[in-house]
Amino acid sequence: MWARGPVLGWPARAARKGKLKVRFNVHSGLMKQSIGRFLVALAGLTLCGGEVARAGDILPPCGRGLPGSTYQLWNFSNNANPASPDAVTNTNGAPTAQVVLGTGAESWINSNFLFGTNQGIWDLGRFGTMTLSIPGVPASSGWKYVALQVQQVLGGGTPVTGLASVFVSGATLVSSQLATNNPGNFGANWVVGQTLWRLDPDPGGPATVVITATTNGSAIDQVIADAWVANGDNGDQFQPCWRGGAGTTYQNWSFHTSVGTAVPPEQGNNPATATINLGLGGLGWYDFEPGVGCKQGFWDLGNGGAIQATVPGAAGTPTSYKYVQVQVVRYADGFVFATPPSVAVTAGTGTITQMGGITSLPWTTGANGQWYVDKTVWRVTPDTGPVTVTVTAPAFGAWVDQLVVDTISLDPVCPSNQVLYADSGICGKTNVTWTLPAPDGCVITNATSTPPSGSTFPVGVSIVTNRFFDSLGGQQVCTFTVTVTDNQLPVITTCPPDLVLTNNPLICGAVATFAAFAEDNCTVTNLAYSHASGSTFPLGLTTVNVVATDAAGNNSATCSFTVRVVDASGDALAPCWRGSPLTTFQQWVFSTSDDTPAPELVSNAGTPSATVTLGSGGLGWYDQESGLPCRQGFWDLGAGGTIVGAVPTPAGSAAASQYVRVQVVYLTGGLVFPNPPQVSVVLGTNAVTAVGTPETSVLSVVNAGTWMVQKTVWKVVPAGGTATVTVTGAAGGAFIDQVVVDTLVVEPVACPDNLVANADSGLCDKTNVTWAALPTVDGCLIKSATDSPASGSTFPVGVTTVTRTIVDAENQTNTCTFTVTILDVEPPVISPVAATQAQPYLGTVNVAGCANPAVQGVVNLTVTVTDPCAVAVPVLALTNGSNGELASFVNQAPAGTYHYTWTVSDTTAPGTWNVTVTATDGANASTATTTVCVNTTQIAGQVELQGFLGTGTVPPHSRAVTFVATETTPSITNILKSWTVPLTNTSGAVFNYTLTDVPPDTTHLSAKTAWNLRRKLPVSFTGPNGTANFTGAALLKGGDLDGSNLIDAVDNGLLRDNYDTANVADLDGNGVVNAVDNGILRDNYGQTGDSP
Repeated sequence: MWARGPVLGWPARAARKGKLKVRFNVHSGLMKQSIGRFLVALAGLTLCGGEVARAGDILPPCGRGLPGSTYQLWNFSNNANPASPDAVTNTNGAPTAQVVLGTGAESWINSNFLFGTNQGIWDLGRFGTMTLSIPGVPASSGWKYVALQVQQVLGGGTPVTGLASVFVSGATLVSSQLATNNPGNFGANWVVGQTLWRLDPDPGGPATVVITATTNGSAIDQVIADAWVANGDNGDQFQPCWRGGAGTTYQNWSFHTSVGTAVPPEQGNNPATATINLGLGGLGWYDFEPGVGCKQGFWDLGNGGAIQATVPGAAGTPTSYKYVQVQVVRYADGFVFATPPSVAVTAGTGTITQMGGITSLPWTTGANGQWYVDKTVWRVTPDTGPVTVTVTAPAFGAWVDQLVVDTISLDPVCPSNQVLYADSGICGKTNVTWTLPAPDGCVITNATSTPPSGSTFPVGVSIVTNRFFDSLGGQQVCTFTVTVTDNQLPVITTCPPDLVLTNNPLICGAVATFAAFAEDNCTVTNLAYSHASGSTFPLGLTTVNVVATDAAGNNSATCSFTVRVVDASGDALAPCWRGSPLTTFQQWVFSTSDDTPAPELVSNAGTPSATVTLGSGGLGWYDQESGLPCRQGFWDLGAGGTIVGAVPTPAGSAAASQYVRVQVVYLTGGLVFPNPPQVSVVLGTNAVTAVGTPETSVLSVVNAGTWMVQKTVWKVVPAGGTATVTVTGAAGGAFIDQVVVDTLVVEPVACPDNLVANADSGLCDKTNVTWAALPTVDGCLIKSATDSPASGSTFPVGVTTVTRTIVDAENQTNTCTFTVTILDVEPPVISPVAATQAQPYLGTVNVAGCANPAVQGVVNLTVTVTDPCAVAVPVLALTNGSNGELASFVNQAPAGTYHYTWTVSDTTAPGTWNVTVTATDGANASTATTTVCVNTTQIAGQVELQGFLGTGTVPPHSRAVTFVATETTPSITNILKSWTVPLTNTSGAVFNYTLTDVPPDTTHLSAKTAWNLRRKLPVSFTGPNGTANFTGAALLKGGDLDGSNLIDAVDNGLLRDNYDTANVADLDGNGVVNAVDNGILRDNYGQTGDSP
């Protein structure tokens, strides 16, 4: 099993085949190829695995680490049997090594000096075996490689045949190598034998490896097993998305055998074949070369060598096309194999187009080079069936490891032509749909229709263009037709109504204009009339037929209407209000001999009718008379004959009235018909009165007499019901040609609702008061309309009546009234109440709001009131608990300022009085309040100043006296209040005083001046009035000039210092300090005044 030689790779095999010598006999270019290949082979020994493993793992396989690969390393570090690997990568199960010892085996040896440093060795003995079980995946479509490295001892001088043999059950040996690892002792060496095996096809499950000792026995130190599954050498890197779909083929040549003719693909779904034709220098098939990237089975094509693959297929339709995708796995080293092989596709008569360029993908690395996957895509139009793919090597040859060809035949089905009827009412067919192949992102990336499915198609033939786009940039175009047929008849939507036209005496007929309207789902191309619009129609009745035709030639049903030409000249005094709401119109022209005729001209929601009753000598109905030219249909009533018309009239409101206006056309012929017919109107029990007098007018003069029209107007109250109009022939008979009756319901005058509005701010009226506009004066229904006062007028506060006057269509006057009420909503505005009082010694003081107390006397109160309207004199009321008084009104000056007085007497209750002012303008009232605090307690009396004489002249002499009110009991004295008041006198020693606002608890009062001693007296009260007289023995003694309330030397010194002056110490008030003053002081020297 082991090959000899230090290098056991490709060069060795080439030498054995005798090809290496041939390479050196060709021209120098080929020699260059051979040198490059030799270098690659030499590098294979070191570059295969890409890693250096421990111990005996010196020849790691290139398949290690591939997806799904397994790795197991037995170091035999113990004597376990079966032994598990010391290192393992295997998800499929637990690998094992079972040892069966042969003759002379020493079994497991931990170490031995003969083996050097190696430990854990199985001595199998003669023909002993070691069986490995390596779990694997279930069976696959590829093949499996098993790479084994067995490290064993080889004694010095022992031949190669002394090595244990290796065998993989069911596998084919691909290659073997032998390398020395490290030496043992006594000439023994540890060598590693590597073998590579292929299981083709992969049976799945575990691989069984048997290592068998030689006849001399074998010592095994280490076993490394690698396994991996190959599936076309994995060069299928550009798998098309459409592989495996309908219309596809797939063929994958991995060339893992040396067959060169009619080679079937290892994988695929199509019986394709490939033929290999070697070119100059082509060395043919290689089984396995580790040095070029773990590739097994590739062709050295040589110069111009080719692989020609024939791919069967059925031809498609003329609109079909086929894509051919080719993947070529080739080697490139930048030296020998610098140019990739070319790819060509042929397919019978089909046009071949290469879709884009070459897509190259670096795949696996070999020594000094790289394996690439080159992809090209070709389009064959149309798909003619089989295709041939040719891969041709360039001048320096090519190594091709794999060829993958995918084809897909595309022929998207175009939708069928459609024939449809137009939708009802539409000149086309909506939502016309069809189905295109659904985009799958691969075979069909998009499918479009123009116009798209679901569109609306017009009547006629439309072409739909479809485009199918694929993932390779191609598209197919096909068309189909949508034919929409119009099978719908036109419909005459508006057939002209029956026409009743008035006669034109100039042509003795009438021109009738009319128009029918037709609709069609498409287009109405013609409206055919039996009598054209604009024709002249004779007196009497004519039928007109109309048929519509559309663009498809479909005819509508016939519509018919009549044109009646009547002599309506009797409507000479037509009212202007005809046709207005709540009116009726009916005109009997008696165009037929029916004695219960309906009016020929009518506008009435009801059904008016008439009854003709002949009187004495009446000859009945006449169609036409030569003596009465161009007048058709009249009645010879005879004497007393009647035409009684029943005219339904619309109902109005309960208060509505109604006008009935009658025109009668009659013939007057002097002696024959000297008198006009009589007209009367009755409407149930409703009141009927004639309006105005009958009015007549001449229509025409003929041989037999004169045609006249007589108008009468009647008013009916209330409105509504059926009016009976009777035309009675006079005693001499009557020819009645026409009767015209118009009715009109007249609603009572509608007034606006009563208006209520607020007066304008700051005014006692409302300006520009408006309401809904008057009915429009149209000169007919409303001849005139007025309001008095008019809208927009200024209205005062209060109620004003407005009268509305309407003159109606028959010149009757109607009125209504409504009121305009203007409200005064602004209450009077009251200023703060002012309250003052003239009080002793203080003058006029403010007592409002209890700013100061009010005392006995008159309080003056003032209030200002503003209001845009008139205000009554405000009422000013004062209350104190249950006490109440009214202030007395004095006057109003200026306007709006009101003055009052209130007298506070000794009987007025003391305390706080609430002052309330109430002002009213007749609609609103306002109040304002303040308070007045009343103290009626006062003390009055006299003060006598010792020796005071005064000047006896005017102005009076004045002395300031300080009074102190106290509450004095045997135990305490409380000072309650003090007053300093000026007392004046012209002569004499006595001064009168009055003190107000005296505290109620006052029991005593003291008095003192600047130069007199203080005197304190009890106060005698009668009610609120107290008395204390500082006179006589209680007078105020003089001499206290320094105010100390003690007359002493200080006072004497002051008097002396001011002697003959009037500044200080003028005790007698005569204007100069003299001996009199000195005498007063001397008499009181040493005396002390009372305490307060």
